[in-house]
Amino acid sequence: MSEHYAYREIARGSDRGDAWAAFHAAGGIGWYDDVDVLIERGAAPGRAMVATARPASTEPLQRGGVFALRRFELHRPDDWDEFLNLSVEAWPEFEKTNDARIEGLFRFVGVGDGSGAADEALLVTRYPSLAVWESSRTTINPSTASGRNFLRRRELTRRSVVRIAGSFWD
Repeated sequence: MSEHYAYREIARGSDRGDAWAAFHAAGGIGWYDDVDVLIERGAAPGRAMVATARPASTEPLQRGGVFALRRFELHRPDDWDEFLNLSVEAWPEFEKTNDARIEGLFRFVGVGDGSGAADEALLVTRYPSLAVWESSRTTINPSTASGRNFLRRRELTRRSVVRIAGSFWD
């Protein structure tokens, strides 16, 4: 899938346009208290992204659960294909082990274009609760295929940050 999306952090109460997902960021962890997060389909103002292996559909996300939005900056844009393959291969085991669902992996457009900027991605993962997300942080096991993939993916990553959206915006 190569659908285009935009990522925006917006003031509470702003128009949400053609949203794939919208979150009350203030109910989560790592956000300012007056911000909502919007991922819009199509050409929209904001930070442009393209969908990669997921989402499989442009249908808006359904309510329920806690969402982790993890931003990755890779060391080198040339590492993107390996990063994506490692992720896709690890997801089935990770989802089964952690009762989680990878909703989307988006690649930001306009980075990694030879300008020397690190390549960036946004991973959106749904968990049934904050407790499940917390327990998933300790399950990277190097004796499993997914664990080895995640450890290798970490080597390709210059830095990452995760923010938790505690509730879905109606």
